Amino acid sequence: MSKTTNGWNNNSVPLAERPNSFILEIFMIEMSAANKAKIDSDFNDYQAVVDYFELDN
Repeated sequence: MSKTTNGWNNNSVPLAERPNSFILEIFMIEMSAANKAKIDSDFNDYQAVVDYFELDN
């Protein structure tokens, strides 16, 4: 696990700062739908993507 705010950071998180658990959600979106969505939505904005595809969050 590494700390990052924009891109890759190779500095690992100290054990004392690591959570006991975390939730990871992975959404797979068909390329044709994703390509259309790129025109209408900012893929850097998680909430915009959730709203565009009407995903339960």
